[in-house]
Amino acid sequence: MIEFNSNTKKQIIYTQEGNCRECYACLRNCPVKAIKVSDGQAEIIQDRCLSCGTCLHHCYRNVKYSYNFSDEIEVLAKSNELIAALAPSFASQEAAPDGKDWPDYLKAKGFSGLIEVGSAADYLVKLYYQFWQEEADKKDFWLSSTCPVVVSWANKYLSVLEDHLIPLPSPMGLLAEIWSESKYSGNFKLVFIGPCHAKKAELSAREDNPPVLTFSELEELDLKASKDFRYIKLIDRDKLLKDREFSMSGGLKRSLIKAGFREEKIYTVEGENELNKLFSYLEEGGKLKEKPVLFDLLYCQGCISSMELSNNPLPLKEENLRKNNHLNISDDIDREYLEIASGNYKNYLIEFDEKIETLSEPNEDEIREVLKRTGKEDIEDELNCGACGYPTCYDKARATLKGLAEENMCLPYLLSEKRKEIDIINQNNRQLDFLINSSVDGLAIVDSTGEIIKVNEAYLEMLGQPKEDIVGVNADELQEKRIVYPAISSLTFKEGRDLTIIQQTSTGKKLLTTARPIYNEDDRIERIIVNARDIHSLNLDVGDNKDRKLKLYLSEDNGSSEIKEGPGDLIWKSEEMDNIINLSRKIAYSDSSVLIVGESGTGKEVIASYIHDLSDREGNMVKINCAAIPDNLLESELFGYETGAFTGARSEGKKGLIEKADGGTLFLDEIAELPLQMQTKLLQVIQEKEVARIGSLEKKKIDFRLITATNRDIKNLVASGDFREDLYYRLNVVFIEIPPLRKRKQDILPMVNFYLEKYMDKYNKNLSLSGEAEDFLINYSWPGNVRELINLIERVVVISDGGEVCKKELKELSKVTEEINEEDNIAVNKIIPLKEAVVEVEKKILDMAKEKDMSTYQMADLLGVNQSTIVRKLNKYFSDN
Repeated sequence: MIEFNSNTKKQIIYTQEGNCRECYACLRNCPVKAIKVSDGQAEIIQDRCLSCGTCLHHCYRNVKYSYNFSDEIEVLAKSNELIAALAPSFASQEAAPDGKDWPDYLKAKGFSGLIEVGSAADYLVKLYYQFWQEEADKKDFWLSSTCPVVVSWANKYLSVLEDHLIPLPSPMGLLAEIWSESKYSGNFKLVFIGPCHAKKAELSAREDNPPVLTFSELEELDLKASKDFRYIKLIDRDKLLKDREFSMSGGLKRSLIKAGFREEKIYTVEGENELNKLFSYLEEGGKLKEKPVLFDLLYCQGCISSMELSNNPLPLKEENLRKNNHLNISDDIDREYLEIASGNYKNYLIEFDEKIETLSEPNEDEIREVLKRTGKEDIEDELNCGACGYPTCYDKARATLKGLAEENMCLPYLLSEKRKEIDIINQNNRQLDFLINSSVDGLAIVDSTGEIIKVNEAYLEMLGQPKEDIVGVNADELQEKRIVYPAISSLTFKEGRDLTIIQQTSTGKKLLTTARPIYNEDDRIERIIVNARDIHSLNLDVGDNKDRKLKLYLSEDNGSSEIKEGPGDLIWKSEEMDNIINLSRKIAYSDSSVLIVGESGTGKEVIASYIHDLSDREGNMVKINCAAIPDNLLESELFGYETGAFTGARSEGKKGLIEKADGGTLFLDEIAELPLQMQTKLLQVIQEKEVARIGSLEKKKIDFRLITATNRDIKNLVASGDFREDLYYRLNVVFIEIPPLRKRKQDILPMVNFYLEKYMDKYNKNLSLSGEAEDFLINYSWPGNVRELINLIERVVVISDGGEVCKKELKELSKVTEEINEEDNIAVNKIIPLKEAVVEVEKKILDMAKEKDMSTYQMADLLGVNQSTIVRKLNKYFSDN
């Protein structure tokens, strides 16, 4: 008894995820509906699939694929000689794909020999005859098992018929079994070549799992040409020529009759429709006049009708096959016989044990409820159009309840719903037009390309232009023509925030214009809403106060303060930060490297993100903390690696962070912690703009903008030899130094108020700070800088009971921070080198934090540094304790 290992069976037919587009063509043509539709994607259900390949040829987006053994064959070829097991249907083609004889073609493809599957077909006919002599009378009818699609269909879906399958393998399966017991199985590997995808599923259930290629996949195979070639056969070649007709319509029947079967005992049934009729008849207990009978079953009209063969018409294929004159086995090809161990059919019996999960059947009320939800209140509403892939609306409702389909797959229902939606949209548009045109302000909507897609009448009047000259025109074009300028939408795209400016028009008017960006889910600007008002209508002309009032009106906070806001919760008031922001805006559109320095927690990453967001680079900003990744992993993280580059590497390889930053920005934080060896490699990447993965000699061009940051004195590191001087100058094209919070006290209170409002809103609290509490925060030294400020304010909001928070309460809430800041228990009795002093202070502060029984993450949060820095310092100072 031949045993199969069904657990290793591959999924032969599958859908490329994300590219299916709800056409349901595959579902309409699948004979057993082995497809699950979820979120509009048609997913092949592996254990229900027949692997017939029908869906492959009805997928108009070409997103259905068949498993390809080519990679496995390439691996086999490195240590084995390959023998091509050629299905008899090859003879339906006029010649090999390159016009040569098949042996020459296969030799050029890398095969060392050829054996025809037709020889096993001849042997299988003898086994069928033996089986029939001994077993025929045990059943009223038998089903042939040479077609794997039919076997899978009966075995999975037709439990009444599965015991009627003749338990013998197909010709390919029989040849695989004979080969596995032969002397050739050690050094030679069979590669089956034929027209059928289902053969892949059939043979993948075997433990030896021989690879299978279709004829079209064979054309794409590219191995090193073989030196020697042999022709292996089971039977005499002259007899084999006649038995190639096995692959034609009714081929098995004709072969069985030649072997001694009575013709009236065999019926040929081919094609999906005829098989369906027969299966239904037999399942319902249909009577047979002649008993026992054998049904010769094929899913196709002969194997030569497979869609994987050429598009030649069937008569031409049959004519080619009957010629049998283009397999030229020349005299210089060695001929060898494959010995057969036994001719008893009992040695080749197989079991069909593959089952599908039985899905619970919904009741009638549930089905009717689904039908009603898709507009089918009565039976006459069921159009049964088949657009969804199911023959009737009732069948689709059943499939929906079984989890195989979706309610909204019904095309008539969707069209009806879409008409309703269109009516609602048209009505809303009319109301929107009415509201917009009722406004005395000029209104315009600009899309993501800068094109004006909607305006109201007031705006057209301000510009003095007809609608057709404004709508559909890019705002930059209006600026070039001086119709309205400067183009506020272009400025808004660059700044990414609300803007208010004064615009000029070709009619001589001055407009006070505000633009507000609207972001989509991907955090990109999707629309810009422009609001314009004629300055003369603002009634700002009040004597000598005109300029002052206009200036106040145009300020970012209507004159209430000089506090400025930017993306990423950037809040500032100080001149120092003003200079940094202005510099960041100036350099955003260049590709120059930027080095940002400053103490931990000052916001170096925020500034880096701000520069990237303002740039015109379409790629992402890829961030990496050089101190957070162990040295032995840093190279693979930055540069990536190829398959098998080192022990533990992922089999599919990995793209490095530098490669991921292609088209975008690479941000390396704590760059001073980069090992010298990695500094050298990074310098080479910066200079050449090329990167090679570990384990690969191939370099890839990379276009990225480099921003680095550090909280250390990198110049001293260069002087001490701990940082490459040439790399330092490469990084330091644009230098930005962010002062600590204690040196820009003007920013403290605006930031406190901003985050106080933010966290009060988040935690639904209401509180305020007393004047003394505000003074305390302004005068506090903030060793953790902005990060410490944010954490402190959140802690105050979370712990406070509300009302006014005084200085005493604030100090209690921030007790740990206050202790570290104010306790003066580090004595300086003599002059020592600064490096030693820094070490003593670091050790003392870390020791105090350890006494609080804090985690390394809590220490990092408290001291305003990264957790990796805390771990490194603790190992440095306390590893012996």
